[in-house]
Amino acid sequence: MDPATWVGATVMARPTIAAWVHDNATDSARKPLASIHLDELEPPEFPSSSEARVELLMRAAASLPSGWIGCLSLALPLEQTVEPVVSWEAFLLLGPRHREPPSIYVFDPLYFELPVDGSEEYWVAAPEELTADGRVRTEFSSYRDMDGRLEGAPFVNTKWFHLFRGTEVLGFAH
Repeated sequence: MDPATWVGATVMARPTIAAWVHDNATDSARKPLASIHLDELEPPEFPSSSEARVELLMRAAASLPSGWIGCLSLALPLEQTVEPVVSWEAFLLLGPRHREPPSIYVFDPLYFELPVDGSEEYWVAAPEELTADGRVRTEFSSYRDMDGRLEGAPFVNTKWFHLFRGTEVLGFAH
C-alpha cells in the first residue's frame, strides 16, 4: 500500500487552519491558550507580507464561533537576543528566527487572568505606520521564562498580529 494514502494510528491528517481555530475556540475545547505551528496545518502557509499575514488571520477569524470572546493571534518568531528588546526600532533590526515557523494562537480570556509566573516579558506596540490593518493590532514581545531567567538564557523575540474579539471591553488587551 502507498504510504501517502494510508492514515493509520500513527499518521493523522492535518487540520486546516479554519478547522483548528474553530475547534480550539469552542466551549468544549476551552483552555487558556492553544497554539500550533503553521507548518502543522494543511496547507502549510508562510505569509511573507504584512498584508498576507492579516489576510490569513482574518480568514482564520471567519471560523470563530459566533459570540466568541478572546484574542486570535499570529506570531512570527524573530532572532533571539541576550538583552530584552524594548523599542520597535530595535525589533525592526531583527531577522526571522530560522527553523522556527510562525504560529497561530487562540487566547481565551482566562489566559489574561493567570498569575505571573516569574518570567520576563516586554511588549512594544508597533507605530501606526507599521500596523497592518485597523482591525489587527501589531506589537513585538521579548520574553524568557523563569528557568531561562535563572540560567541567563537569551530572550525570545516575536512579532505579533492580534485580533481581539470582545476582550477590549473586559480589559484584556495589553
